[in-house]
Amino acid sequence: QGSSAKRREEMVLIMLQYRPCLRHHPSKAWLVLVAVALVLLASIVAYAVLPGLIIQQRLDSAAVDVLACVLAFGANASSSIDSTVRFSVPQHVLALPLVAYEATVHGFHAKVYIKQEESRAASGDLFIGTFSSGDLLRINSRQDADMRFSGSMEISQADAVAKTVDEFIKHPNVTISIVAKVNIDTKVWGWIPCPFYGISVRKSLALPAFDNFRDQEPALDGLVSAHGQPGHLNITATARVYNPTQVTMLLDDDFVMQVFYPFGGVEHCLGTLHVLAPMQLSPGDNILPGTARVAQTAENDVALRDFIAQYIGPQDGLVPAGGGPQSLRLRLANGSSSSALVEEAIQHLAVDVNLRPKPLYFLSAITADVTAISSLLPPFYSAVVHLRVTNPLPQVVHVQDIKLVAHHMNLSGPVLYHYNRRIPAPGMDVGSYTLSSFESRTLEFELHPMIEVSWDFLFSPEEIVQLLMEAAKRNLSVGIDMNLTVAIDQGYVQTFQYKNNELAGWLCFNPWTPMHRCGGLPDSHLLV
Repeated sequence: QGSSAKRREEMVLIMLQYRPCLRHHPSKAWLVLVAVALVLLASIVAYAVLPGLIIQQRLDSAAVDVLACVLAFGANASSSIDSTVRFSVPQHVLALPLVAYEATVHGFHAKVYIKQEESRAASGDLFIGTFSSGDLLRINSRQDADMRFSGSMEISQADAVAKTVDEFIKHPNVTISIVAKVNIDTKVWGWIPCPFYGISVRKSLALPAFDNFRDQEPALDGLVSAHGQPGHLNITATARVYNPTQVTMLLDDDFVMQVFYPFGGVEHCLGTLHVLAPMQLSPGDNILPGTARVAQTAENDVALRDFIAQYIGPQDGLVPAGGGPQSLRLRLANGSSSSALVEEAIQHLAVDVNLRPKPLYFLSAITADVTAISSLLPPFYSAVVHLRVTNPLPQVVHVQDIKLVAHHMNLSGPVLYHYNRRIPAPGMDVGSYTLSSFESRTLEFELHPMIEVSWDFLFSPEEIVQLLMEAAKRNLSVGIDMNLTVAIDQGYVQTFQYKNNELAGWLCFNPWTPMHRCGGLPDSHLLV
């Protein structure tokens, strides 16, 4: 007890010694308190801010890729987008000086924005919706991070879907921004717990888009059916469409788009494109069905003829029509659908599409027989032209009118003959002008030498010599300019303008009527 009392006396003496100092120097006390407060504040700020800066820095260097994304439209489809995302960061980016750690990122909710093209130079993005994921992301600073997680994004409102679809269709890429707050449980050196909650992060992603299908233009794949009636033609076909994105679009409701064709400085409506549900547009190549409904009007008649002429030619030789390098520019707009979601997505959508035609093989051979003695009456000889043709449509075609002009050598050469027939005409077999679906046959038409054959070449020695040389070799080069009017199915009438600059064929001279057609063409039908 004596020693304890002595120690207390010593403590009192020490306090009495410092008391005058604190009384005479109060600023030092405040400095100590302020220093302690600053240290505590700096620690709090560092704990609150520094982890966010470190995490954001690592996130900026991370690779984030959308591996799969499914977007469903329709009355029975959800208004959500399901996505699978790949997240990868190299180890040297994750590493911190003198610190090793293991971190677990819990499920999170993130707001997703899209940068609109017209506002990319300005501030403000379009809010699409909220992305939610319940997957855990586990990160170890001693190794590379490469993981996948899935989630679903709830669409904020229908007009956001429309603007998003418009951005993806029209531009080569689309930039989206993801803003989230995440909770992270961290263990430093594997055992010291260090949790971080409510860390704000942001990541921008550049996603490939359709760019108006410029990368690989849509192309006609095949014709399925054709049904016509006066003024209207329905053609069901399949088309090849390439999807350069990772987005799979599912349509659970039908939709309609008007089809416009630019001609003469004006866009003419040729009809409508009908796409029936269900339709799935997956990443990569797709074969999609659709029905084009052509509506003939006085306003679009010339434009419709030009569209057909550009689609099938002009040709140069015995090659498939429509196989040239040029594409046809169409504009799809004014969409409509019974589904409110699909309607909102397409009603203001306008897409410029270059359609690549499918090669059509409807003229595969041309020959001619000239018979010296075919009649006892002038002009004593006859000329019959043979055409091997194929009906490219999956429907019966009735030929109604033929107007054909043949030029020697090419379309710039002199006229050899002109052929003009309205069908039926006296002496004509109407059945010979009818071709079934995809049928191939040889058609013949006999020229009237006195009125349909041009004799101008008799005044050109050069032309005479060239014709004699071709006759000796049985080869003939002609340029063809033809207007062919046909009726499809139940009365849809359309004129096809066809040109071939230089067509190589056979020319056979016979002393009397031959037993076989020139060039050996099969099952000929004589059209007088």
